[in-house]
Amino acid sequence: AVMFDRMQARARAKRPDPDVRPALGKALVNAMARSLVLPVVRHLPVPMTQLLVGKETAKNIGLAQHASWLIRCLFTALRYLVAAVDALGRLFSPKFSISRMMTRVMGYHLLTQLLMSQTRPLALPEKVLKNLHQTIAQWGDDPKAHTWLNRLEDQLTTQGPWHAIRAELPQPHHH
Repeated sequence: AVMFDRMQARARAKRPDPDVRPALGKALVNAMARSLVLPVVRHLPVPMTQLLVGKETAKNIGLAQHASWLIRCLFTALRYLVAAVDALGRLFSPKFSISRMMTRVMGYHLLTQLLMSQTRPLALPEKVLKNLHQTIAQWGDDPKAHTWLNRLEDQLTTQGPWHAIRAELPQPHHH
């Protein structure tokens, strides 16, 4: 948190000219929305990002727009539903967390679709790709989760050890 606050203060102290942050923020939210399968939840990345980064940062990255009342209500209802399921599950098992599993599933799909897919215009260097593959491979099973939650997570991500979806990755070009 301290490091994040320092990064934020530094970024606010010296605004870039031209300021590309709003375009990058909108591009990220649009990419997250495209990665969501259900159309009804495609508008959730804006309120989710606003919650995670705070109002001031959301404004700085061009995400100060308000979501419709329906989306805000849906987002709030989902947050409370997940918190209630976690609280209920922890009555029976202290390590139960559906929210952690959902975060891991979303993180897996965002990493593999946004960062690992080399079909987008900005290709990552091989060294960065290697590090991302190694990082994803370490996340295969959640040691804090029950076996059945890890199996459910496997159904929503990939079976066994995590890995990026390599079918999307073209062979590197040598010049």
